[in-house]
Amino acid sequence: TCQLGHQPRLVFPHSSSFTTAPFQHIHYDSWTTLVVSFFGFQYYLIILDGYSHFSWSFPHRNKSDTSVVLRHFFNYVLTQFHAHIKSM
Repeated sequence: TCQLGHQPRLVFPHSSSFTTAPFQHIHYDSWTTLVVSFFGFQYYLIILDGYSHFSWSFPHRNKSDTSVVLRHFFNYVLTQFHAHIKSM
């Protein structure tokens, strides 16, 4: 019982996704806050590269701006890293 008390969660299963280069697979999540920032930002988009685990954070004012932010990020990756995002 002592061992079970110190392990409140089960271990995570092994992931089946495997990347061999940056931007082969990215993860993203969007969320909102109850408190609007000084500049009017209420929504946030975080993007994580599955290979390098590098992350980018983008604040925006409207939820509908998420697709615009993603398009700008895709263009950023293309121009700065000369890479295409393969999957999300």
